[in-house]
Amino acid sequence: MTAFFTRMVESQADFFAIKLTGDPGSFISAMAKLTDQNLAEGTPPRWVEIFLDDHPSYRQRVAMAQKFKTST
Repeated sequence: MTAFFTRMVESQADFFAIKLTGDPGSFISAMAKLTDQNLAEGTPPRWVEIFLDDHPSYRQRVAMAQKFKTST
């Protein structure tokens, strides 16, 4: 349950950052670099996301940024 709450807070922080800067492209680029640098799995199995991950996956973060980009 803690992982879910933390993911929710992190998602809100991501959205705030994109909204504040108005630059979803840079956010996507930064997430790609961080994922590569940290050797993170961009698309983890769904059960790992739900029970273990305390941050949204790369795939979820990019999808949110792209959705923001198309809505503005």
